[in-house]
Amino acid sequence: MNGGQPLGQILVEERLIEPAALEMALLQQKSRYEPLGTILLRMKVITEYELEKVLTHQFGFVHLNPKTYRMTDKSLLDLIPVEVTRKYHCFPLEKNKQILKVAIVDPLDTDALVVLNDLTRLTIQFIASRQVWIDELIDIYFAGKVT
Repeated sequence: MNGGQPLGQILVEERLIEPAALEMALLQQKSRYEPLGTILLRMKVITEYELEKVLTHQFGFVHLNPKTYRMTDKSLLDLIPVEVTRKYHCFPLEKNKQILKVAIVDPLDTDALVVLNDLTRLTIQFIASRQVWIDELIDIYFAGKVT
């Protein structure tokens, strides 16, 4: 798999979805902002596991289960407002010098990348993860913060 290929093309080439399903999902994507993977999941043409596997392989990221993650540096929570974490389904994991590792549902989300770069003034490294896990971490660690 190639990180330069669009997600839909990879899914078709890997025979995980039919070309017709991709066309339908791309039409839906034009009418509202939503990641392609999210649309395909809602259409039930791909499983979370299949999408996660493709994204993880495509980007060379390690699969991370945030349920087993223990945040050691809670100051990371101050870098990204809770509203932004919920909007982009992302969660700060660790910071090493000028690199902030962020778990995110859609590592192709360029809007999220721009917003996080602007907010933090750090280099953002995305790690693909499941939305349900990220949302759970947001609920746990941002409890009591404005939503």
